[in-house]
Amino acid sequence: MSSLDEVLAGVLGQGASGRSGGGRSPAVQALIPAVTSLLAGGGLSKLLDACKANGLGEQADSWVATGENKSISASDVQRVVGHERIAQVANDANISEDQAADVLAEAIPAAVDHATPDGVAPDPAKVDERLQAVTLN
Repeated sequence: MSSLDEVLAGVLGQGASGRSGGGRSPAVQALIPAVTSLLAGGGLSKLLDACKANGLGEQADSWVATGENKSISASDVQRVVGHERIAQVANDANISEDQAADVLAEAIPAAVDHATPDGVAPDPAKVDERLQAVTLN
């Protein structure tokens, strides 16, 4: 399983560190809290429910389950997350809204997978604890 910052750096076309001096690039640094905020504070359940309501239940279930994650498209993300959230992510990371939707399409499955390593959606406090570890690393 790739770390969330590795996924974000890859989507942005950057190396693991995103720049030659080591550490995360500014875009990756901006995206990690944006992605993790989708899942924090009960957001995981809301995101999974929104996926299921938009015909993406099979994909969402694959992210929680152990095994390979099924992909979603940028247009799927727009339906599930909404234009306002995508615009905020784009603004925070100083990237286009299309690029933000692309990043979220790859990052959401990785983030859900990271938050649910045992194959079940844990209680929100446990999700928050796991996401806190991502933002601190």
